[in-house]
Amino acid sequence: MGPADDEVAEIRAAVFGKCDTAQRRAQAERTIPADADLDWVRRVYLALITETVHGDSEPDTSADPDALARRVIDTLLDGVAGMSRDR
Repeated sequence: MGPADDEVAEIRAAVFGKCDTAQRRAQAERTIPADADLDWVRRVYLALITETVHGDSEPDTSADPDALARRVIDTLLDGVAGMSRDR
């Protein structure tokens, strides 16, 4: 492992820490179930962000970042069944 690997590990730890803090708060507020597997929730959340940014085509630079963020959160919290076509 070199310096770049150390930097990646630090960034990853910071991102995971913030995700974990937000998820524990969401559990306390009953936004997500108390028995939710937070490791899985974090993995799904990060996967949704990755797909939003990279997807399988060129990024849509004209997309509204707030709308994309809402789509990620809605999908995470409600699943695909909770999505409507107008979002």
